[in-house]
Amino acid sequence: MMTAAALSDFVLALAAFAVAGRWGRGRPALQIGSLLTAVAALVGAITYAGLLPLYGLHDALSLIAAVSGLPMLALGLTWPQSATARRAPFAWGLALAAAALGLVVVGLHGPKALLEGVAVVSMLVILLAGALRLDRPRQITGLLLLLGAATFRLGVHAGASVPPVAMLHIFMAGAFLVMLRIVAYGP
Repeated sequence: MMTAAALSDFVLALAAFAVAGRWGRGRPALQIGSLLTAVAALVGAITYAGLLPLYGLHDALSLIAAVSGLPMLALGLTWPQSATARRAPFAWGLALAAAALGLVVVGLHGPKALLEGVAVVSMLVILLAGALRLDRPRQITGLLLLLGAATFRLGVHAGASVPPVAMLHIFMAGAFLVMLRIVAYGP
């Protein structure tokens, strides 16, 4: 039986792969951020479904998605014309450096709040950039990401069968579905 966490992670993986795929071509920062999220979500779906016990891998990939993927999404959505967002070598360099730094901080037992702060700042950047530009899809994307993070952190759930982690996945999947509209209709 598929749990709410497994199903919601699978839906998140599909939505993030869709952004990274055909719709994200020519936007390396957005593709990389989406791919990092999609891979973490796919491993999470496999883990939560009980197919393979990949808990450590899922945790590591989720950390990389938070510390590298979300900043790449913010870069790709907020400054889509920048060289770092549009040129693959620059985008990959930044993404790998951020991922390595995140893994080093966690490996050295550094403050995990610092890494969570990077994710939250990235979400706020998307929301505020959308607000300053009066860009409703970016505002909604940032808001959905923040709501997902808040429900997870506060332990909000929708009944016994929908835990906080599933709520996080649902809000993030919604954000990626809005991103599909953004990448389909312009920078």
